[in-house]
Amino acid sequence: MTDPTKPTTASPDGATAPDAAGTSVHLIAERADGSAAVVEPPARVSALQAHGAGAPALGDPGDPEAQLLIEPVRSPAAGGRLRLLFVALNGTEVMWNDQLAPRAMLLHPGDHLRVADGPLMEVALYHVPRLGPAPEDTTATCVFCRTPVAGRRCYVCPHCDGFSHCEDDDSEASLKCSTIAPFCHGCNKPISLTAGYLGEPEILNEPVS
Repeated sequence: MTDPTKPTTASPDGATAPDAAGTSVHLIAERADGSAAVVEPPARVSALQAHGAGAPALGDPGDPEAQLLIEPVRSPAAGGRLRLLFVALNGTEVMWNDQLAPRAMLLHPGDHLRVADGPLMEVALYHVPRLGPAPEDTTATCVFCRTPVAGRRCYVCPHCDGFSHCEDDDSEASLKCSTIAPFCHGCNKPISLTAGYLGEPEILNEPVS
């Protein structure tokens, strides 16, 4: 498990990194004019600066004036789900959901934070659907019809990693299980066949730039 006081660069095997084919962490910041700005941290440690009403900015973690170090990680305590680790530097005060935050913690989707005098920010997960052939050697079955998925085009649920058939041809043998129900039968979470946020970030009430 990653030491929350010592964020580390994502390991070479990607064990702590976000899934490049699926989900990534966004920080959505509320500007003074009510519009929103999105910051997407890379899959490694980076510095975050958030001053005044301007949009937050990412920088070099070696910057001596950095306010926070942040890193998207997969949390074993959350079933391997993607979270955002932060460590406050240089005595920076961080408010988390209207409470004074500890120096280091894991942020969950929907959490709000404010760094010193910076803008209000919300943690969100952006998902690009994982669609494609399941591995030929997998023994997994479709969460809907319970038949094998090996080698067949599938949708992979971003919440439980369950497979469901999502074949795009019109033959009689084509299985389209993921298109016939709004919820995954593996976890009862919504099926997301188009790119977008998992859940509805509160700050996204205005155009994003």
